[in-house]
This record gives sequence, structure tokens and C-alpha cells, in this order.
Amino acid sequence: MADMDHAVLVGFDGLRADLVTPEAAPHLAALAAEGATLPRHRAAFPTETRVNLASLVTGGSAADHGVASNRFLVPSLAPDAALNTGALADLQRLDGHAGRPLLGLPHLGDHLAAAGRTLAVLHTGSEGSCSILGWAARDHSRHFVFNPLHPGAGRPADRAQAIRRRYGIDRNGPPEDVPRCITDIFLDAVWPELRPAVSILWFAEPDSASHDHGPGAPGHLAAVRHVDAQLGRLMDWRSSQPDRDRIGLAVVSDHGHVTLGEPVSVIDTLYQAGLKVDDHLAGDADLAVIAGLSPGIWARDGDVGRLQAAFDVLSEQPWFGVAFSHGRGDGPEGVVRGTLAHDVVQAGHPRSPHLRITYRGDDRPNAHGLIGMAPSDTRLSELERGGGHHGSLHLKELESVLIAHGAAFRSGHHDAVWSGSADITPTLLTALGLPAPNGGNGRILHEILMRSDRSSAPAPAPEEITHKVGGTVHRLRRVCVGDTVYLDGVVTA
Repeated sequence: MADMDHAVLVGFDGLRADLVTPEAAPHLAALAAEGATLPRHRAAFPTETRVNLASLVTGGSAADHGVASNRFLVPSLAPDAALNTGALADLQRLDGHAGRPLLGLPHLGDHLAAAGRTLAVLHTGSEGSCSILGWAARDHSRHFVFNPLHPGAGRPADRAQAIRRRYGIDRNGPPEDVPRCITDIFLDAVWPELRPAVSILWFAEPDSASHDHGPGAPGHLAAVRHVDAQLGRLMDWRSSQPDRDRIGLAVVSDHGHVTLGEPVSVIDTLYQAGLKVDDHLAGDADLAVIAGLSPGIWARDGDVGRLQAAFDVLSEQPWFGVAFSHGRGDGPEGVVRGTLAHDVVQAGHPRSPHLRITYRGDDRPNAHGLIGMAPSDTRLSELERGGGHHGSLHLKELESVLIAHGAAFRSGHHDAVWSGSADITPTLLTALGLPAPNGGNGRILHEILMRSDRSSAPAPAPEEITHKVGGTVHRLRRVCVGDTVYLDGVVTA
């Protein structure tokens, strides 16, 4: 018999690991002190929300599940604009295109349904993020997905609509306090009526506040405290349950944040060098750039010569970091000379950009004393200098949170082993006494499971892959545990 009948997974989107303190997040810090904590928890690359949510529910990397970025170009489907994985309509367009499902691996909900168990997802962010977490609900009607801000994400539609009516959401408009709203709905309706095997409550904060105010700013810290208060309510609820010893409670974040600094523009740099560039390939441009902290670049017809020309221009810039392209098949180099293969960071997929670059970050502190700075892409017009962002390879973007407490998880256990987003599904399924999935590169985190027959192995030291660009040497640090790769930042000399 498994030690756990139910798992409640709470997501704090964009929470930096260095904010798990009694001052910033007292309930989370208390949970960490009593439960199992893995301080070397890392985001998948690129360090964006929908990439990591797909990793969380499939047990695989971007190379496996195919959610290449938050926004990416698929020229054969939509050459005129990037597809936005935050929009359900774009996810539906991707699903089945070129003979590929949206997600290249079975979903956590598929595994639960095969065992006759239920998944519930309550979410406060984008319609697309919510839908990725609950994608299996499209095929399994016993699962439940709900987002008070996006009616279209609800599954099954009749149950979701009944909840909206019950809480007056359509009548009164969006709730003023969305994190509290979904916590109320879980405690008052979802748990007593469904008792899901796995419940995911995903808060879009403190990510949004970090974008708006900057890491460590008063507005950002207020958002951390508010979602931490919802965690406190869940901790009190779990303590009051007669079967509390069979309910596991875990908290994760999908990535961290750095602070945006000096403005730069990949598109403008390429344009000024005489290259024909835009943010799409529907016109006469030879290159399309989708902005971000790890911008994706697509060439018309995938022409390597055009990609090489773009790389040669960009690699001369002082803000240029590590770059990736599709692999040659015979080593770590990409097809674009001077790049590493996407596979080095487990991000190689047909939907991956022809060329992906990263900016050179540094460890300067921001105005609030939190380290980690990166250039600001001027095309990200909604984000201002001093705000927070993520997507690249700075350690403060990769450092994430994983804390598990109660039921199957060890108490007071702090382990220096490596873990990542793709490890969540195989670990939860194992803790529930269900078969772990095959096919992804996530692993079972035996180190935090109370009854695991595997002892904690010494943490391997990071290896460094050297990437020389002009006179600058970048050392990409990664750790390989079996088939799983964890990234530990870039050291630049």
C-alpha cells in the first residue's frame, strides 16, 4: 500500500528560491523546515512558464513535450505571427499539426485516469497555462480544471460553469482576490466533492508582481506574502483532516527571475547590419525574431547560411551569451558554426527555433539588493527596466523551489541532490503507488520518499561545456543524473 492517497501541489509562479525565508514567506519557510527540501531544484530550459508546466505534467523536457517557448514561430502553420502558448486557441492549433499532438508525452492526468484516479487543476493565470496543466481533462471527463479569469479553460464545462455560478463569478465579474478565490473553491467545493488524487493549485503570483515591480520590490514581496497566506490556509486545512497523514502537500516554482537592465534589440541589431528581419516570415524578411530573454530566430526555409549571418552579427555584441541551434548529430556543436546543439540543454525539438540566443547576465544587485541582472529586450515593451524577467540561463532564473511535506515524504530532510520540473510527475505517481511514466527524462526523486529502497547518492559535480564566442569564453554548467540533465548557469570569462 502506498503511503499517500492524495497529493496537493501548490505552484508559486516565478518564486525565487532565495525568498523562501521566514520574513518573506513564513508558511513556506515552516513547511521547508519540517518537510523534505531539495535546494538544487532547477527549471527546464528555456526558463519560461509554459515550458516548465509542460515538463511538470509530462515528466519530460522541451525536447520531449515540444512546448518550445512561451511564444514561438511555426512557419508551416502560422508564418505571419508567433503562436502564444498562453492562449488556448493557439494550443488547439498546435495540437495535431504536422502529425504531432500538443504534448509529445502522456500527461499526469492520463496516468491517473488509467488508475481510476482524479486530477483537479485550479489556476489564476493565463488560459494557456491552465490548459497545459489540465490538458488530459480534454479526454477524461472525471478530471476538473478551473480558472476564474478564463471560462473557456474550464473542464468539464458544465461543472466549471456551476462553480462560476455558485461563487457569483460571472454575475459579479472577476474576483478581486483571485488566489483567495481558488483556495476557497478548493476547500469548499473541489475537495469535499471530488477528493482528487492530485490537486494542483497554481498561483500566477509572485511572477506578475516581479515583472511589474522587480524582484524584491515592496509590491513583489507583498505578492509573495499573499500567496504564502493561501498556503497557510491549506496547511491548516490539511492538519484538520482525519486522513491528514495520507495527504501530501508540496510547493514548487517553475523558474526564478532576474532584473532587467540595459536595453538591447536583436531585431534592430540585425536590421542595422543590413539583414532582412522582422517578427514573422509572412512578408519578404529572411529572418524572424521572437523576443524574450532567450530570443528565438527562424530563417526562411531554415537556411543555415542566413542563420550563420545572424549569428556572426549578434556574437560581436557585448551582451551576447550562449547560442543554440539544431544539432549536427556528431557532438555538442550546432549546425550554425559557433553554437551549441539544442540537445545539450535537452531543448531539441522540431518546434525549437532554428537559432536561439541568450543574453549575458551578471550578478549585480538590483535596487532592492537581489542579485541577477540581464539586458532588457526593447521589443518586450510591456516590461520596463528594473522589472523582473526570465527565460535564459542565469542561475537566478534556473533556481526554483521544491518542498514536500507529510504522507510519503521524509520529514526534516534537506538533500543536496539535483531535481527539476520533469521529476514532479514520476515522483508523485510513485508516492501514490502508481507506475512511473516511461519516455520522458524526468526521474523519481527517491531521495525525498519516506519508504524508498534507494539511499541518497552523492551529488555529482557540475560539468562545464565550453562555448567560445570571439574572445569570450562561456562555460555552461550542467549536471547529468542518468538521462536527466540539470542546468546550473553559465560562467563567463
